Amino acid sequence: MVTSRRTRPRLTCALANCANLKDAYLQIHVDEALWPYQTVEIKGSRYCLTRLGFGLNVAPLVMKTVLSSVLSRDPVVKEGTSAYVDDVLVNEDVVAISRVQQDLARYGLNCKAHERVAEGARVLGLRVWGSTRD
Repeated sequence: MVTSRRTRPRLTCALANCANLKDAYLQIHVDEALWPYQTVEIKGSRYCLTRLGFGLNVAPLVMKTVLSSVLSRDPVVKEGTSAYVDDVLVNEDVVAISRVQQDLARYGLNCKAHERVAEGARVLGLRVWGSTRD
């Protein structure tokens, strides 16, 4: 008989924060050469999307690639962060959240106000909280 045990994921860092990109997809500019491939038609008029379209099936992969690229440019930031789509978990034992936000802003990516995971935060649309106990 095989039994599976479901374990609850747990953050081990007491100083975990979550940075969420503000209007993430609208911050990703699309090269003008690609505009014809992102067109919409409304009431008979065609419009080109100049930002990454939220509903595109490749949008999450593009966002992940852009965010991973930006976060990996600084070795300390890379070591202290974990990103998924537009959420960035920051281990403040390794890097300050202000440093992560500054790095993101340097590349045109702005964040909402960060949330401390220990106090409850929304990550990937779910309410999560950390524990300081081992």
